[in-house]
Amino acid sequence: LFRSRSVALSQGLAWYNGNNTEATFTMPARNITITYEFVEKGSQYVNMPKLNTVQTPMEVAVPESVTSFKIYDDGGPNANYSDYCNGYLLVTAPAGKALLLTGVVISERHTDFMVPYEGNTDAKPIDYYMYGTHLDGGENIGGLVTFGNQMLVRFYSDYAVNYAGMEDRDRKSGSAGMP
Repeated sequence: LFRSRSVALSQGLAWYNGNNTEATFTMPARNITITYEFVEKGSQYVNMPKLNTVQTPMEVAVPESVTSFKIYDDGGPNANYSDYCNGYLLVTAPAGKALLLTGVVISERHTDFMVPYEGNTDAKPIDYYMYGTHLDGGENIGGLVTFGNQMLVRFYSDYAVNYAGMEDRDRKSGSAGMP
């Protein structure tokens, strides 16, 4: 979803460019505004944060003009996810729209997983399933649709063994869009 810019925020939140390079800055004591720049269809994506909390998820507001985008784990399009991931991404579609999540999760069986939730909290998993924990070689997400316009996505990994993580059918990422 974002042009090649990178800013690491407090609490481990980060935006990455296509080369997965990172720039950092110290958060000021006052509020700041970050302006996102959207790019052409097919190159729109966001990386899951490596570490944050359900109370402070990384938030992405999807504009009306965007109909699909990719969600990568913290390793981005070209690398495996990291150890000790516990990241939350809150995706908000325009009012009156729903979100559709598809793709494959390739992760260490039994310990690393992705869970999508309805709304902006972890109170209502969309289907009470931890994707990536049950099958070796990847677990198909299928097509999960929200009832409302928000979806919270959690990606978790333990201390060792890392795989490709969230991928779509061309083995690059999880995909989200508005049906």
